Amino acid sequence: VEIENIDIKDLNDKGEIKACYILNNGDYLVLSRGKKGYSNGTITTYVAISKELVVKKVVQNSYTGQTLMSKLTTIYDEYISKNSASSYEEFNGVVITGATYSSHACSNSVYVALKFAERLGGQQ
Repeated sequence: VEIENIDIKDLNDKGEIKACYILNNGDYLVLSRGKKGYSNGTITTYVAISKELVVKKVVQNSYTGQTLMSKLTTIYDEYISKNSASSYEEFNGVVITGATYSSHACSNSVYVALKFAERLGGQQ
């Protein structure tokens, strides 16, 4: 997908899209980077999103400037089944105690991926 053709400037403070693939079944695989982590760091995730715009799976790809990443091993399951109607507050409310800022970077990565897929789907 030509990611620069989808306008997500209103989400630039939360994250960015690095790549997006539309799979043969119509689902999306989005590589996104969430901002606002610990020490202004980032977390990059692969987010699998159904063509119905429901999060199916989240896998961490990389991170910068984060600590306590071992605490986040279960956070990715918390996003499963969130959909395009889920509010930003629902994502931002997913927090692992002791790794609050890193949790926000994770949430931002998944939220931006889902909003990107939503906007992309509207153009197809």
